[in-house]
Amino acid sequence: MSDYQNYQTESAVAASLAADSSLLRHELINPHTALVNPSVKVLGLEQYDAGRSRKRGTFATTDIDSFADYIEINAQPEHISVFIDKNQMQAVAILNFDADDFEQGHLDHRAVLNAERTVMFKKLVSMHDMGRCKQKVFAEFLEDWGHKVIARDAEGNEIENAKAINAVRSIRIDESAQTDSHAGNYRETRSRLESVEAKSIDGALPAYFSVNDECYQGIPARNLALRLGISNEDGQPVFKIEIKALQSVRDELAKEFADIVASRVFDGVSVCIGQFQG
Repeated sequence: MSDYQNYQTESAVAASLAADSSLLRHELINPHTALVNPSVKVLGLEQYDAGRSRKRGTFATTDIDSFADYIEINAQPEHISVFIDKNQMQAVAILNFDADDFEQGHLDHRAVLNAERTVMFKKLVSMHDMGRCKQKVFAEFLEDWGHKVIARDAEGNEIENAKAINAVRSIRIDESAQTDSHAGNYRETRSRLESVEAKSIDGALPAYFSVNDECYQGIPARNLALRLGISNEDGQPVFKIEIKALQSVRDELAKEFADIVASRVFDGVSVCIGQFQG
């Protein structure tokens, strides 16, 4: 076996082997790759070694400390680039983005951090996206999360949780209607105006709710305001819960997530907002 210390190019070795296809020969391109005759194909030898010639693979976690520790143990700062996807709340550290004496590394050794929603924020977003929920479901939500969800009146004063739940459970829908019609020689018009008013038999209804929650694990808690809407469906109250300025909340969370990630990786490591494909 000839050991090419100066690592000939694949094309040069292939040409040499092709000149004598009657012989079964192989030539080393580097310590882990060989060209084999007569098919002149590239054969990776790493699979026959006791271990890999370099680190690769993907480490995924939801814990920022584990993410930072893995990067510190397994990579050199000058080889790392971090990309943060604000929409997915995900950070991807490519640990071999750069390589010594090369324009770019193999890009196949990565650490991925997925920010994990809190149970409370996941529930609120679900209710926001769902658009509406029935009276019983909303009352049970307030009972289960009364330690986090604070009912408030129009002036912002806190309403005792038990009173807020009773007010929600005892809502009555008052509906009035007025019908106007007009008939002429060529057309007939009719309109029906309905007015729906929700009232509670037992206490005043909350004007809105406030929640103090981290939203994502590892991010400082913030106050969320929940807008309360009530509509009529077959004479029964239907609740609509909306997180006020949800898109602004998401933008703020993404910025804080990016700042936390940048503060936990090596000084001088490139941190970019966006996705990298390659």
